[in-house]
Amino acid sequence: MKAILRIACYIISVLACVSVVALATSSSARHALIRVFPESPAEPAAGVPEEREEERHALALSDRALKNIGVTKQSAPAVALADYEKTIAFPGTLVERPGRSSLTIPSPMAGVISKIYRVPGEALHEGDPLFDIRLTHEELIRDQTELLSLYLKRDIVEREIDRLKPLGNNIVPQVQRENEFKKLQFDAAIKAQRKALLLYGLTEEQIDDTISNKRDLIRDFTVCVPEAFVDKEAHQHGSDEGFQLKELLVETGNRVTSGESLAIVTDHCRLYVEGRAYASDQRLLERALTKDQPIRVVFEGGHAKPEVVSDLEIRYIDPQVDGQSRTLSFFADLDNRLLDGEVRDGRLRHWRFKPGQRCTVEVPFDTISECFVLPLEAVVTEGPDAFVFEWTGMDNGKEVWTRREVHLLHRGTNSAAIANDGAVFPGARIARNGAAQLQVALTAGGGKLQTACPCGEH
Repeated sequence: MKAILRIACYIISVLACVSVVALATSSSARHALIRVFPESPAEPAAGVPEEREEERHALALSDRALKNIGVTKQSAPAVALADYEKTIAFPGTLVERPGRSSLTIPSPMAGVISKIYRVPGEALHEGDPLFDIRLTHEELIRDQTELLSLYLKRDIVEREIDRLKPLGNNIVPQVQRENEFKKLQFDAAIKAQRKALLLYGLTEEQIDDTISNKRDLIRDFTVCVPEAFVDKEAHQHGSDEGFQLKELLVETGNRVTSGESLAIVTDHCRLYVEGRAYASDQRLLERALTKDQPIRVVFEGGHAKPEVVSDLEIRYIDPQVDGQSRTLSFFADLDNRLLDGEVRDGRLRHWRFKPGQRCTVEVPFDTISECFVLPLEAVVTEGPDAFVFEWTGMDNGKEVWTRREVHLLHRGTNSAAIANDGAVFPGARIARNGAAQLQVALTAGGGKLQTACPCGEH
């Protein structure tokens, strides 16, 4: 009997413990459900208007604020559908054209520099004098002396012929023929000797003026810009504008030898754009080369807008990959221009593009049709979202700019492609710059459009 009583007490205590645990579990579950599924918020009070979705994305800014950002209705022309070329950007550098952009002026003969006509940076034309050299070249002096001797000997023969002419038939005809033959021999020797002097760099005028007319030796020689340096293909209409003295390698009084470098003259009317791509991009470059696809070159302007030069063509691709950087070079011609506003005294020239200047080369690889093409500053991104700002009217004398969420198809170096999916329509006035500042203003709430209250006051 006592055993049965103990068993009953044990069963009653176990049931009591199970009840307590079940009660605690149900209470925790109830609180968890409350946390997961909170009660719905209270409805807004009657008479208080809800804020419209359009107004939560609109800005009403004063003229001063818009001027600070640089955004106005006038600077936001209506957008239109266009085709957009997707490009790959490669780093580039401007370099001189080998054998065309630079020329070293050598000394044609030994001597002493007696005069320098130009200074570095000065503009040059073909035939302009550069240096005067006092000649000390022994071979040139010897050849000049021989030519002068031939002229003097011919003068003697001519005077003898003139002396015998009045005698007529009283002289032996053989003597007259011998004198005329000697004169022909001297003429032939003079012609050959003049050709030899031309090889030294002397001109026909110098030989005629000094040796032939004055019967004297040439003591000074003028070194000029050679005519063969003019690149007729690069210069429009055959003009030689743009030659420039880059560097002087000698000074007045220096003794120079034959063939010694005197100066470096440059012609930067046309340069090469050297782009560097990875070897894996070789097919893309070959397709642009074979199909004559135009490429673009972008020059960063610092505080100014980048300058874009379009419609350039790849001239050739380097047949060898660089062993260290594993890059492949490709080249395109770039026509240069003079900055007229920086020409001083009408002689010093300044080029817009200079060797060593860095740039970005954009090579197209695909085309997006029927989209909106905007400057890169017109689009602002926030995580995966992209936005533009559209002018939507006026509010109390302030311009209203509304943020539109758009689909960004492609972001290039200086432009972006926006999908034509209804977020923006043709004819809309989209801010071309300052989208980042407008986004900051909208996020801060400083320029958010205010909603009119029932009494009509703001």
